[in-house]
Amino acid sequence: MGRCTSSWAQYTIQADNRDEIQGRLKAASIPSMVYYPRTMSQQTAFSHLGQKPCPVAKRLTETVLSLPMHPYMTDEEIEQIASLI
Repeated sequence: MGRCTSSWAQYTIQADNRDEIQGRLKAASIPSMVYYPRTMSQQTAFSHLGQKPCPVAKRLTETVLSLPMHPYMTDEEIEQIASLI
């Protein structure tokens, strides 16, 4: 059990300038992703329930961005990503 390694795949941040950050990452060939661009109430599967205002959830869909993260990242890769943010 002492040789287990994390299987985390991404690290999510919140930034008001998400699109700008994502553009800088893309220009440096660093992948990033917006995994939840819509609130649950905006998903087709829940459309029959009607959409209630969810201002916090809506703001998060507009500002969160997932960064790459894995156990084999080097300090240099981490520094590069941090510098682009």
